[in-house]
Amino acid sequence: MVLSQTLATPWRRYSLAGFLLLLLLGAIVLQFPRPTPISPPPSSPSTLDQENAVLSASPIRAGSEEIVPVSALLAPAPTNCQLVPAPASKVFPGDWGNFRGGVTLVGQRDVWLFDGTSPLLTASDEILHLNSRGYTPWPGSQIIWEVGPNDLTPQTVTVQVVNQRTGKLAWWNPQGQQPEQTLRLAENGPTYMGEPESGWHEWLTKLLIQQAGCYTMQVSWPGGQWLLRFAAGR
Repeated sequence: MVLSQTLATPWRRYSLAGFLLLLLLGAIVLQFPRPTPISPPPSSPSTLDQENAVLSASPIRAGSEEIVPVSALLAPAPTNCQLVPAPASKVFPGDWGNFRGGVTLVGQRDVWLFDGTSPLLTASDEILHLNSRGYTPWPGSQIIWEVGPNDLTPQTVTVQVVNQRTGKLAWWNPQGQQPEQTLRLAENGPTYMGEPESGWHEWLTKLLIQQAGCYTMQVSWPGGQWLLRFAAGR
């Protein structure tokens, strides 16, 4: 019995010393500043996110046809297109209409356009890069139209864009009320923006490009027309 008490006493001493040592170490650790947590860099969209984007985009009914969203990035823009720029350009002064700062539009005489999605359309290479921000089920280009300044009846202006290889017409405003393959610039229509300046009319439209290729845009009205040939792809 005496032997048991003799062996137990040092053990209790060691336990107390260890406990005091842990307290001391804890106090020392608390003196050091804690590192600031580093936020992980934003990750790129995952494959699952892209699949969800595909599922969230439903086909659009246009009369007897169905417009189906694309399921992947477009192919690169072709390098063998016969590119033809618009026949003329027009510099609009700063704060003209709804623009802020000077802006250059392309076209001819009474009908001008500004490509708000890819300014390269107004440059010498005439190439639309439609996946510059990644995948989208509806690749396309927003185009602002300015008609004027004269008494030309706006609804007489029509625009068609055709794939030179397949002969298929592209769609306008796929997410609008009435998708159409022949764009008609009509007053008080779904895309009509009003009169930015006296004698001028303005529309905000979207051209849908579902396949990489070489395209021709034909703009026409009574007494005039012009065309633009461009390449489109990712």
